[in-house]
Amino acid sequence: MKADAETHAGEDAKRKELVEAKNLAEQMIYTAEKAVKDAGEKAPAEVVTEVNEKVALLRTARDGDDMEAIKNASEALSTSLSKIGEAMMKDQPQAAPEGEAAPEAGPTDAEFSEEKPK
Repeated sequence: MKADAETHAGEDAKRKELVEAKNLAEQMIYTAEKAVKDAGEKAPAEVVTEVNEKVALLRTARDGDDMEAIKNASEALSTSLSKIGEAMMKDQPQAAPEGEAAPEAGPTDAEFSEEKPK
């Protein structure tokens, strides 16, 4: 039994790596779809189209057993997804200019009490 397990250890490791790559691909697909939805009209249409195309490619790769195809499609989606992040950052208000400090929060009156377990 032990010899059998040792014989198949390499196959098991490859299978585990494939399953982990597929799980990561699934997470990336979810993240990308959520980012597109959250960005709404703030993201340029061409970027949204590109991300959607990369999601479709990753779905196809995920359904297969080619580890390299899954990794390559995941990297491509990650690159395209960063473009949505860049577009979202452009829409956010800029931080205070370099010479000016951001206003500091004043002191707060907060009570803190800690209960000891009995």
